[in-house]
Amino acid sequence: MVLLGFRPILELPLSYFTHVVGEQGVRQFLFLERLEGYGKVIMKNYDFEKGNCIWIFSYSGINGVIIDAAMDVKEKGIPIIACTSMDNTLKSSSRHSSGKKLYELADVVIDCCGPVGDAMLEIEGLEYKIGPVSTFAFIAITQCIVTQVIKNLVDRGERVYINPSVNTKETVKTPDEIIEENSQEFARRLYRRRE
Repeated sequence: MVLLGFRPILELPLSYFTHVVGEQGVRQFLFLERLEGYGKVIMKNYDFEKGNCIWIFSYSGINGVIIDAAMDVKEKGIPIIACTSMDNTLKSSSRHSSGKKLYELADVVIDCCGPVGDAMLEIEGLEYKIGPVSTFAFIAITQCIVTQVIKNLVDRGERVYINPSVNTKETVKTPDEIIEENSQEFARRLYRRRE
């Protein structure tokens, strides 16, 4: 299920660092996530209009790119929903020259309730904990909120555009037909805003 209207802002160098070394390695990721100015540049690529909000996920809530992005949209009057680990952020120092942390810039803060350092499992003989919880927590929080938004919209009598699973039994229309119609509607709304 995909609800149209949510538009992810995914900056590839900040979300894909599985190579560890080499192109898009961990060193580049760590440099970029702490780099002041980069978040503001990213946000220049997106137009916001009245009624929009931004949902920012950052486990630590302390790095330059996130703080820049939050400060940029805050200046534009866009409400910020922050999803972060309050335990982690309160026990960490901001890496931004303003000294700000994400939760301080947000209009709404959702605590993912994760521990300092993100990992949960202790293994005898291993110095550090393993088993990060942030991914699972953020996914669960996201899906809970998205499903509640859908219910609220339906209760208000709004038309909701949902892309169904393409691996289900056909009803009046095939899932492919529904997805095509929804894609056209989403494109129409997106490009209408740019005119």
